[in-house]
This record gives sequence, C-alpha cells and structure tokens, in this order.
Amino acid sequence: MKTRFFSRRRGIAIVIVLLLSVALLAFLGVLFTRTVSQRGTHSTLEDQAKALLGAKALLQAAIYKYRVLPSDFFRIKEEEGDPIKQNTLYQAWVADFDASYASSPARAIQDSVPGITDIGLATWPSIVNFSKPGMQYKQDFMRVRTYAVYNGFRKEIEELVELHVTQ
Repeated sequence: MKTRFFSRRRGIAIVIVLLLSVALLAFLGVLFTRTVSQRGTHSTLEDQAKALLGAKALLQAAIYKYRVLPSDFFRIKEEEGDPIKQNTLYQAWVADFDASYASSPARAIQDSVPGITDIGLATWPSIVNFSKPGMQYKQDFMRVRTYAVYNGFRKEIEELVELHVTQ
C-alpha cells in the first residue's frame, strides 16, 4: 500500500486551523481597538466620582447642620419682613458652605480631596410644605442641593430632609 503524504483529512485540518486563527486574530483586533478607544473613560469616571464624593460630603455636612440647628434656619424664613436682618442671618448660615472661609467644612472637604476647584450649595434649600405661623410643632421638608467641581466635572446631588422643630 502506498500512503499519500497529503491526504484530504490533513488538508481540511489545515484549513480549519487557519480559519480559527483568522477568527481569533479578528477577535483580538476588535478587543484591542475597543480597549484603546476607552482609555480616557477610566480617568473620566474617576474624576466624576471624586466630584460626586465632594458633593456628597458637603451634603452630609449641610444635613447635619440643618438637623442640629433647625431653629436658626427657620428664623431666616421668619425674618422676611426685615431684609437686612434676613440677609445677615443668611450670610452667617451659608458661611459653612463657602470654601473661601478657612474654617468652613467646605474648605476642609476641598483641602482633603486635591483637585476640587469649587464646592458649595447649588441652591438655597427650598422648603416644601412650610408650616403655618403660630403652630407649636413644625414638620417641614427641605430640599438640599450641593455641588462640587473636580477637574472640570461638575456634579450635583440633592436630598429631601425632614425637619421637626418644637417652639
């Protein structure tokens, strides 16, 4: 019997191996191009996460202040007739959320996360369902929104806080 060096089975096996090699090479090429195109995504996500971390930290400080000293906040709302007194109380209240003051919590947060360029209250907390004057017990909801900017990415976070004030 004579054996043939190149049999049909061997030829089919070489073709199948070449096809699998080309398919694997194409898959690796697609995988590599997607990885290269997403290189900036990881640093972008990190910057956004740090901005969100700063905003969340200031939000927690704001909620703590509102819960510990709610009567001062309500005094600002009650002084609507005297704009000078109301502005003085407002400036004293907001000083903790302004990073330009060296002793403010906002400044401490900004110093603890290098790269945060701006941090503060996005809007003055709005009262939802403000209680009627003359009530002995007040139950109000306040919408608090803070922001932080890290390497050009601004992130805002908002929370609804329930306050109880007894006069």
